[in-house]
Amino acid sequence: MRLLVFFSFFSFFQFANSQIIDTLYLKIYSSDFDYIGLFDKDILVDMHFGYNGRKIFLNSLPIDSSGMKIYAFPKYLKGEIYIYSIDTNSNQFVYHLKNDRLIKNCKGEISQDGFSNNLISVEKFNKIYLINNSNFIGELLLDLSEKLKLKWKWIDDNSMIITDEFWLNEDILFFNYASCSVSCFDFTHYLFNKSELTLKEIKYLKSGQHFTKDEFTLLELVDSTHKSVLGFISHSNDSNYIGRWLFNDTLKRKTKLLSMNHAYMVKAPEGHFDYSPPGIAGYNFQNKQPAGINYRSSMDNNFNVIVPYKFNVQQEIAMLKVFYDTLLTQQEIAGFGKYELSVLRNLIFAKHNYKFDSEFWQAYFNLFEFYRSDESRKSRTKDVEKKFSSADRKNMEMIKKREKNVKI
Repeated sequence: MRLLVFFSFFSFFQFANSQIIDTLYLKIYSSDFDYIGLFDKDILVDMHFGYNGRKIFLNSLPIDSSGMKIYAFPKYLKGEIYIYSIDTNSNQFVYHLKNDRLIKNCKGEISQDGFSNNLISVEKFNKIYLINNSNFIGELLLDLSEKLKLKWKWIDDNSMIITDEFWLNEDILFFNYASCSVSCFDFTHYLFNKSELTLKEIKYLKSGQHFTKDEFTLLELVDSTHKSVLGFISHSNDSNYIGRWLFNDTLKRKTKLLSMNHAYMVKAPEGHFDYSPPGIAGYNFQNKQPAGINYRSSMDNNFNVIVPYKFNVQQEIAMLKVFYDTLLTQQEIAGFGKYELSVLRNLIFAKHNYKFDSEFWQAYFNLFEFYRSDESRKSRTKDVEKKFSSADRKNMEMIKKREKNVKI
């Protein structure tokens, strides 16, 4: 029964995949999936059945039956899908999805984030290769053990590894380098310029011996101008820094965004704060560019779902203004379509703990700290308009007027 419902969901998916980003809400009746992503018109799903292995589906069609295990989220590069996996003999390989079939390509780890048409292979976690032709021959771009010539008297150099990497644009690669003999610490942060073959440490992202005062371990998306990056600060001595941020293209903080999943923030015995970002269930691409993230969420009855979250810098800033009773301007919303406008309009209701009948709006706003707590769920109400501020009413009027003049 579970699979029947799952595949009926895909029948809808195939019908509406060109609009799936704007549709926003996907209701999954099974907890057996690990990844679901929209790659322009292709829908790829990684689904496991118990603990016996995983299978991959493309537009509801099974494309693998080898018992291969998925080891990382699929990557979308040059219009093709790549999957880093472990085969039945426990060998690590990269599989290339071509004509609905998985083809084994090369050994090693493939990683790519943000905006890039390049495929990066990290060998032994400290060498960076660019795989740039159809034969998948790797060009060594950076050997960190040689470039940095770092020495630690108290630790084995082999434990130094790249812990996170993210392309900020076609040339600039950000990555963390850390000691990970057991758990990771002593983080350093670098920007690597591919065309100039230069390496620069980001000194303002300082690391203590064990924990970083202001260190984010996850970058998620970069906007189409390559000037703003969506990311998370996951460890800090100051709780005010914890959460979602917009960073600029040199990874300095610009604006703190509405917080997600702060229920998972804890203060460790050492005095710093740890934060777990929202669970990612996949990425969505439009025109071969990252357009949004599938986040794990739930409805008010705790039924688990995923919400495709569209990343738009202007919308994120407008959401902050709406939430904090600041007036929007006509210019700020002039370029918004029905999607952005409906988010802003319903945010006015949500911030007063409105009880949505719509499963979608329940799941969407349950992504956010202000709406998702157990206490908030128990006190939902329909009677919220009397709580609207003067800014709420003026923003609502402006949003509704704009909605009447847009078609999509």
